Amino acid sequence: MRRALLLFLLAGLVTPAVGQNVGNLTVRRIAYRGIKSINEADLLGAYKNNKINLSVETPFDPEKLTRAATVIKELLAAHRHPSATVKPSYEVDASLNVVSILFTVDEGPKAKSSNSR
Repeated sequence: MRRALLLFLLAGLVTPAVGQNVGNLTVRRIAYRGIKSINEADLLGAYKNNKINLSVETPFDPEKLTRAATVIKELLAAHRHPSATVKPSYEVDASLNVVSILFTVDEGPKAKSSNSR
């Protein structure tokens, strides 16, 4: 039941009420698949600038995934990948109360520079 609720929260089909407890889960692992144009330091800096506390050993919040995906997409657009797609997903290990997060990224084609001579 808890896993189904978390999946619905992530998909945006259910919105938690303010202060609603979505579980006592801790982030165990965060992985990024498909990112080539930006490095992890840039990602972490962007998270900090946007006040997104998404790191290992922090409490899990599905809303952070949506916000982080938006930040990743904005960073990729700034690196000439305006059609990039970012799909966050996660897997819950209920026996340990931990979550593994995966951001699957398709950078898409690189936009041409407007500085052509």
